[in-house]
Amino acid sequence: MSINNIYIQSIEKQYVDLKNSLNMITEKLSEDQFNTKPAPDKWSVAECIGHLNATWDQYKGLINNAVTQNQNSSVKNSDIFNPRYLMKLFTNMMEPPYKFKMKTFTKFVPLEKFNKQETLNKFNSDVDEFIDYIKIAENVDLKNTIVISPVSKVIKFQLGELFPFLAAHARRHIWQADNVIKIV
Repeated sequence: MSINNIYIQSIEKQYVDLKNSLNMITEKLSEDQFNTKPAPDKWSVAECIGHLNATWDQYKGLINNAVTQNQNSSVKNSDIFNPRYLMKLFTNMMEPPYKFKMKTFTKFVPLEKFNKQETLNKFNSDVDEFIDYIKIAENVDLKNTIVISPVSKVIKFQLGELFPFLAAHARRHIWQADNVIKIV
């Protein structure tokens, strides 16, 4: 499926880049290196990716509903999407290198030892699923389709804001994982 909208193309590229960067930094890690924490209170590479997988799981159904229930072939999204000020700020705060740490919500905390290949396969599969949603979103009004955060009903994303937010969040934790690799 070919994407015509420039904004949606740029979002798709961000997700393709996520897969490439994670696969590049993890390809030579052993199972032990993947699961080694740099300190007791720090996450391992596996936990960084496990956290992203848990996050994808919380958002997939919400995004699937948003894109399937709001299909409209007559929708013409602008090639330039302007997120609301607070959502742009929130997305920018996610970008690495981040200036401050954020407490992770319980539902997104990884609690197990991870198998490297299974964890990476899930990440890649989930990103592929998000890329499919992004492609379908070309026929969805990016401003008026709202997705309510699984964290709080107060946080409401326009669909056009959510995809870049989740990509920035993933970049944050891939950067974190890369820094763990440099330590362990």
